[in-house]
Amino acid sequence: MKRLILGVLTVSSAALTASAVTQPDAINGLVFWVKADAGVTTNASGNVIEWADQSAQGNRATNTAASAPLYVASEPGLNNRPTLRFNGSSQRMLVANRMLTNGIEGCTLIAMAKADRNDDVSIVGIRTGGGTPFVQLDQDSSGRLRFIVKNTADATANALSAQAHTGTYGMYAGRLFKGGDTFWTNRVYFSKTVPEAVASANFGASTDLTSGTQYIGGLGTPSYWQGDIAEVIIYERALTEAELGAVEEYLASRYKVVRSAQTAELLEDIPGLKLWLRADACAYEDLFANDAAEHVDVARLWSDATTNDHDAVAITTPTLVTNMVNGLPAIGFSMNEFDRYYLRDSPISTNPRQLVAFAVFRQWPGDLIQNMLFTHRYWNTPLIQASFKDATNAILQLRGSAGGTVQSVTAPGLLTNGAFNVVMYQFDAVNDRHAVAVNGAAEVVNTYDFGTQDFIADTQRIGCYDIAGADGLFLHGFLAELLVYEGVALNKKEKNAIGYYLESKYALDTGYTEPPRPATVFLLK
Repeated sequence: MKRLILGVLTVSSAALTASAVTQPDAINGLVFWVKADAGVTTNASGNVIEWADQSAQGNRATNTAASAPLYVASEPGLNNRPTLRFNGSSQRMLVANRMLTNGIEGCTLIAMAKADRNDDVSIVGIRTGGGTPFVQLDQDSSGRLRFIVKNTADATANALSAQAHTGTYGMYAGRLFKGGDTFWTNRVYFSKTVPEAVASANFGASTDLTSGTQYIGGLGTPSYWQGDIAEVIIYERALTEAELGAVEEYLASRYKVVRSAQTAELLEDIPGLKLWLRADACAYEDLFANDAAEHVDVARLWSDATTNDHDAVAITTPTLVTNMVNGLPAIGFSMNEFDRYYLRDSPISTNPRQLVAFAVFRQWPGDLIQNMLFTHRYWNTPLIQASFKDATNAILQLRGSAGGTVQSVTAPGLLTNGAFNVVMYQFDAVNDRHAVAVNGAAEVVNTYDFGTQDFIADTQRIGCYDIAGADGLFLHGFLAELLVYEGVALNKKEKNAIGYYLESKYALDTGYTEPPRPATVFLLK
């Protein structure tokens, strides 16, 4: 006896969500979509022998009863929605017709799934036997999330996360896109729109990446998925991060799974952000950071990610270096060189009374001299300088228009083993509280009262300071992200949210903690 499950629709007449959620088929490029509450055909034993495609392509996944996964009608971990459960030894689904065509310039693979063991096995695999080419959204033998693509010439883009998500329901996703030349870049995600890993490969002219055999739940002996797969969504193009975020929101609202760190969403309600330099979102020469880059690509323009247009222009040759921290790029400032930036069009403020800077950086091993990260300075007297020195100390230096001794705040604890750090520098002449915190540790505070002194400056630099046209104390190392807030005294909650965003994005070990998640708002009817 066969049972055909045409669809399950759950609607509460008492509660409707406040805003509509974008459906996967409202986004262009959808070529395959299966979900466990629609188009599922089971046999008398409850095994899924056919899973019908909900996209306009009319594809389907099938298998014989002996090799078909079990249909679970209600899984509490998925908001009591159904899922397909794979036993890890013999069960998978085969997709009859090609999901992706050759000649495309990108794709996006997404699945709502949970792995029950660490194993080298795919959620979605497009591959014939052990040959090439192939496209696989999977995990390695340690359970680490992976999106791997190989062409017929064995050029491989392997985006391998440092993190395993075994035992956790979430959105597994991989994005592949072609850059401006023959380099292709792939990124892998878990329940967020910031990638856990990024990789690139030069595919040359061999850009046929798909083969005739396609699987959901493993490639076969000995590779079978053990765990649940509730939904698979595939697009024949690289979704933007905003579109990927819309799919994540759809899955999170549908299955009520815990979303990973809200990343940049954490920053939305924090006031005062005036400058936001992200190495993963900068413009360099005539390209963008999500295009393929080599170590020698000069980042001549580091574009401000806010709408304030405080773009930073390079002096000499700082470079965009890919895959520096958690698969993301950083701007490289060479040892014994003079790489730095100035704000091209306008300063953040000519006379700030409050500035807070967060920087994610790595120093050059063995460099003990003072390195400037961000400086606001008049050549003669006023200065606000965020820097590090002696390898382990982060330093904030302050002096007002009255001159005199430079006030310093020094916080120890910088990592010197080649790891990246998150440092917070706070200047607050309104509340007389100036502070530095290294990697989420307790703040070191200076309460000097500057009175009515001003801090008018004629230069703002990234990677050095400037005195009457002469730059010095150059940055040597790598800067991945810089956020500068002006005119606000950030509270403890706001600082923690920013720090946690940076910790999560770059997979760093800090003292910041996950902020409380906002409650779901419902409109009663």
